[in-house]
Amino acid sequence: MHRLSFRAILLASFLLITASLAVAVAGAWRGMEAVVLAIQEDKQRALALSTSARALRERSAELERSARQYQVLGDPALARRFEATLAEARPGLALVEAVSPTMAAEGAAWRAAASRVATWLASLD
Repeated sequence: MHRLSFRAILLASFLLITASLAVAVAGAWRGMEAVVLAIQEDKQRALALSTSARALRERSAELERSARQYQVLGDPALARRFEATLAEARPGLALVEAVSPTMAAEGAAWRAAASRVATWLASLD
């Protein structure tokens, strides 16, 4: 029977420990890559949401301004501008509504208010 020398056993142990550590490091590396990718995706979503919310705030001010100007001046171009601005606001509103149920409820309230104003503007014709 062939017996292994102390050096051979020591070398085999060293290689086994090194291989185990290499596998652990590779797994940790893949895990970190997944976390970094998730953070980047979340950052992009947050940026898109922030942009949409800012644009929606601007569109809301434009809608209010158009409706008030139309009420005072009665110019049909202002009513058309209101409708065009409302159409521009809808995609951003959909993105904001997709965030959470609370935001969906707020978006529905915004849509209802815009619809009431559009109906009111139509009744002024």
